[in-house]
Amino acid sequence: MEVVQDTLLRADIGELMNFIVQFWLFGGYSIYNCILIFAQRPGAVMVATETSWNARGRYVKHEVSPIVILRPFGPVDFVYDYDDTFGKRDLFPRRLTRSNIVEAKDWWTETLKEALMQNGILYTESNFGSRKGAELAILEMPRSFEVRRKGKTDTVQTDVCITVNSMSEKGAQLESIFHELGHLFCGHLTRGKYTPKDLYFPNRTNKHLTLNQEECEAEMTKNLVCNLLGLKLEDPFAYINAYSEEDGKLPRINFGEIVKAADRILNLIPDSIKNDIKGNTMVHQMTIFDLA
Repeated sequence: MEVVQDTLLRADIGELMNFIVQFWLFGGYSIYNCILIFAQRPGAVMVATETSWNARGRYVKHEVSPIVILRPFGPVDFVYDYDDTFGKRDLFPRRLTRSNIVEAKDWWTETLKEALMQNGILYTESNFGSRKGAELAILEMPRSFEVRRKGKTDTVQTDVCITVNSMSEKGAQLESIFHELGHLFCGHLTRGKYTPKDLYFPNRTNKHLTLNQEECEAEMTKNLVCNLLGLKLEDPFAYINAYSEEDGKLPRINFGEIVKAADRILNLIPDSIKNDIKGNTMVHQMTIFDLA
């Protein structure tokens, strides 16, 4: 398609790559459709079909032109940017105890819990109610526990702890783990005195990020991880909308840190989970390579 070739030749490559990452995170659009959206509406922040917007209580303005993208197994589809619509703005995220992953297996979550412990991240559970999925903390005093590594038992001491809502569905717990790891690997916390030396994460606390910025970075990291694994989310917008700015747009975030954080999380996920998700290896290799 000529418009795609022309866009690739003329666009600022950094701006285009940020745009592609953003729309992967939001709706799982293909690279080709991301470029088509960028070519027609480079300032777009959130796009969806008219039906999807209506379901969220927003409606397409009469005077706007649609953004044309390719439809899977069909000719074209029409999507609209947030500014092309009017109506309700979500003020609160969905119930965080319900899984947003369309198909999730309980053993994935259990296996990931073990992987966290093996990598020096303490995993605990607590009843947080229905509006909180998990929390990440650097403990004042370290905790020690035993893990199995390469057929032998090792003792691990750490002050990095992820506490997940015990009332959540297993799929929701999986999402919460990805989200909190997003905070960790995006550098939203400072290393503690007892943080294991081989558990590396950046420290961006000197950037003085706002709550909205940190929450959007962590959630978009989670969405990217799910996307790269091939896990479909029912509503990738739900949590992010609660932390957007008053005009409905995203706060300023660092897509480069999000991509690096997602890659760290993917490397932490056991192969048994990856291999159980159809097509995972192909998706991971293709997308990380293309973003490099």
